[in-house]
Amino acid sequence: SSATTGSLGRVCILLPEAVVPIYALLEMNSVLFAIFGWGKKRSRTRVAAGALAEAAQQLQDLVMDMSSTLGSMPTNELSDVSQGNICSYVESGEGKTMVEAVVKHVDKAHLETRQRVMPFLDQMITNLTTYSEEVPP
Repeated sequence: SSATTGSLGRVCILLPEAVVPIYALLEMNSVLFAIFGWGKKRSRTRVAAGALAEAAQQLQDLVMDMSSTLGSMPTNELSDVSQGNICSYVESGEGKTMVEAVVKHVDKAHLETRQRVMPFLDQMITNLTTYSEEVPP
């Protein structure tokens, strides 16, 4: 299924306004917990580390959903424009040129958004995975 404009907008709004600040707090707490011996690798033996690992897992799930939403954006291929029930202007040569230009710009914007945001989401997912890794015996 393809992402809707609303879901793409929510990803782009939530990332800087909520996800990145929560991620930064999580990482900061991780450093503080490590100072007290409650590091990421102690999630099974220290209650505080376990709670932090659970929070990291929830954030990772959200970031993975956001990544999936961005991944479902159309590629840079041109979208099919339905010629069904459109006004005569759009059916004219000038109207068709206008619609094609808009479609190209929207597709390009989707590609550029994906290229800007996906690296951040991928890095957060990778870092959040480290909270659930086991301590080697």
